[in-house]
Amino acid sequence: MITRFVNRGQVLKYITGPIVKLLSKLGIHPNYITSFSVITSLVAGYFIYVSDFLLATIFIVISVFIDVLDGGVARYSGKVTKFGNYFDAMVDKYVEVIIYLGFALGGYPIEAIFALSGSFLLSYAKPRLAITIPIDNHDWPAIGERGDRLLVLICGMVLFLIIGSFQGYSMISIALYSVAVITYIGGIQRILYAKGLIDKVKVIE
Repeated sequence: MITRFVNRGQVLKYITGPIVKLLSKLGIHPNYITSFSVITSLVAGYFIYVSDFLLATIFIVISVFIDVLDGGVARYSGKVTKFGNYFDAMVDKYVEVIIYLGFALGGYPIEAIFALSGSFLLSYAKPRLAITIPIDNHDWPAIGERGDRLLVLICGMVLFLIIGSFQGYSMISIALYSVAVITYIGGIQRILYAKGLIDKVKVIE
């Protein structure tokens, strides 16, 4: 994955460590922190809608930061639960829908549809296979996962603030189409990977 070329874990742990400890001592439940990312994404979606991409970028980054904090607090405070993991994943999807809806209403409907559809098709590949054969929760080799998508979006919005467009195309459009491309490629990667897992099961049987 794109974002795995950087050792994110150590960097984020260094940045969020003190905040995680503080929130844990205050007794704030990780699920409340997770829920707050919906609010920040609504604010980001609004600023995308009104084309204030500076504030939109800031609030998307805040949403990403919150997504890191909730897991950190859960682990530090010993409140890791299966529901918490499920809830976090569902909220992540709501956050993405809100952000892409902002783009759709803000003048980029086609680009947003392609980006959002690719994101959901990619995320569907793994749970759909779990219905077909038993699988564990290991990572799948594919580009276009959530971290990759948000990184591309944020970079595109920053470039829009700096240069606006490239070869006559808005950097926002380029970023959204880029998200669509990597997610559709990632979806194909996951289909091929799933076929390999299914074939292994057939061999065992």
